[in-house]
Amino acid sequence: MVFPRSRALILAAVCAAGCDIPTSLPSWTTDWEFVAVDQSVSTAELLPAGVRQDPLGFAIDSFSATSSIRLGDVCELCTCFDGPIPGLDITAHDWPVRLPGGLTEAQLLQGKARLVLVNEIGFDPLDDGQGGKGNLEVVLTDRFTGAVFDRRSLTGKLPPADSLTIEFDLARLRVHSGLVARVSGHTAGSGGCPVKLDERSGFRARVELLRVVASSVDVLLSDAALALAPKSVELPAWIARRLRPGEARIALDVDVRSMVSTAAEVNLSVARAADQLFTKGAALETPLMLPLPVGAAPADARGLYLLELEGLPDAAALHFAARTRILGARIVRFTGNESLRYRITMRAEVPSR
Repeated sequence: MVFPRSRALILAAVCAAGCDIPTSLPSWTTDWEFVAVDQSVSTAELLPAGVRQDPLGFAIDSFSATSSIRLGDVCELCTCFDGPIPGLDITAHDWPVRLPGGLTEAQLLQGKARLVLVNEIGFDPLDDGQGGKGNLEVVLTDRFTGAVFDRRSLTGKLPPADSLTIEFDLARLRVHSGLVARVSGHTAGSGGCPVKLDERSGFRARVELLRVVASSVDVLLSDAALALAPKSVELPAWIARRLRPGEARIALDVDVRSMVSTAAEVNLSVARAADQLFTKGAALETPLMLPLPVGAAPADARGLYLLELEGLPDAAALHFAARTRILGARIVRFTGNESLRYRITMRAEVPSR
C-alpha cells in the first residue's frame, strides 16, 4: 500500500520523537525549603539592667541603696533618756553592699564601695564639746565566713545632720549578699546638753558601688529569659493555597543550641495566627528538652515535626514562638561566651496545582 506523502511525513515525525514520549505520569508535588527562624540570644541580652559587657568583662553601673537604723536598735538604753546623754556603746550593725536587681554575685576586677553615714540622733556622737570623744569602727567583712577585708576607725566630729564618708577598694573581691560594712563604736554623749531622743532617732546610711568591673557575674534567670521571641513568616501565595490536608506536608527541622549553664524545657508552638499560639488551634505544640552544656560543647535539642494542616489552608503566614521553663540552676554564672540559638528549617511538599 502506498501512503499519501503527508501521512508518511507524520508517521516519520512520530517515530523520530519517540524518545520524548512520557512513559509515566508526571510528579504532582513540589518541594520547598526555607529557614523560617534563625534567632540568637546573646550574653548581653541575658544580663539584668545595670550590667553590660565590657572589654575587661562586665561593667556594673554605679548603684546605691539607702536604709536607716533607729538608735534603740544599737543602743538599748538610748531612747530612755530625755536630757543630757552619757557616753554609751553602739553595738555592731551591718550595712549590706548591695548589687543591682537580678545580679546575685560578682567577681570584681576593680571597683569601690562608699558608705555615707548621716547623723540623725540630735547630738554629735564623736565629740561632746567638753573634751569627751567617741569613735566609730567600720569593718568591711563577709558575714558568712567572718573574713575581714578592710577596717576604718572614725574620730573627729559628726554634728547632727552632718555625714561621714568612707570608701573601700573592692578590687579582687567577690561581692555577694554576705559582704557588709559593719559599724560599731562608742558615743561621747551630749556633754551636758539636754537631748530628747525618740524612736526616729538614729543613723541613715547610703552604700554605693562605684566604677565596678567584674570578670564574672552570677545572674538570676527568669523562665522567659531563654524564650524564642514571637516571629511571623510570610508564606508564598503558591504555597499557601496548596496546603490541603492529605495532599500536602510541612515538616519543621528544629535545632536549639545553648551555651547557657542550665537545663531547660523548650515548648515550641506554630500557628496560622499569633493568638492561636499555645492553644488547641495551633498547628504544632511540642516540648524539647535542652540539657546542661558540658565543657565547651553546646547543649543541643533537635527534632523533626510535621505540622497539623487542618487549620492551615490558605494561611498567609506562620507564627512561631517558644516558651521555656528552667529545669536546672536559676542562678547562672556568666563569663561572656553565653548564647542560645534557635534555627527552624521548614520543608514543604505541596501539590503542583
